[in-house]
Amino acid sequence: MNILILTSVPPYPLTSGGAQAEYNMIDVIRHHHNVTIMYPASGFRDSGIAAELRKIWPEVDVKIYPLWKQMLNTVFLYKKACRMVNLKYRKNDRGFQISRILEKYGFEIDFLYKREVKKVVEQSHIDLIQVEFYHYINSLAEFQIVPKVFVQHEIRYIKNERILSAFEPLSTKEMEAREYYKKDEITLMNQAT
Repeated sequence: MNILILTSVPPYPLTSGGAQAEYNMIDVIRHHHNVTIMYPASGFRDSGIAAELRKIWPEVDVKIYPLWKQMLNTVFLYKKACRMVNLKYRKNDRGFQISRILEKYGFEIDFLYKREVKKVVEQSHIDLIQVEFYHYINSLAEFQIVPKVFVQHEIRYIKNERILSAFEPLSTKEMEAREYYKKDEITLMNQAT
């Protein structure tokens, strides 16, 4: 079977539970299936990570969605710029810390990314798409002819609630944001088939 794994982060280095889960799963299935993994670059070190993965898994096709293509998305550029400014000037600001906890992390999926995924699906004759992390679920809707699997590594809204308990009491706006992201995650998980 030809499997395409779409993820927001590479499964290496093994610095988080999500990366460890992805890595271990791929390490097993690569012996039984043709695996392609695709993730968006987040910086200049990504080519080194991809090279390391290719050494560890020579039979896995590792694809990076390049940063320069992401920068063609004006929403992505705006959010990146805001994040850089906020990290520089508001790093210890309570409101900024709460927004970092609540907002979806990872690359904003746009039509260029979906076009790239479609090209991989067609060229590699993909039989199954596996999507990692809930904010990538909406990328599944584009590929109705290919069976899909969704892997939820964490129930993000529960993690958020645990972290946000240190910031209590929350403002009305912060509580509304927390509820919005909780509903968004539950809706997306319920739509995954």
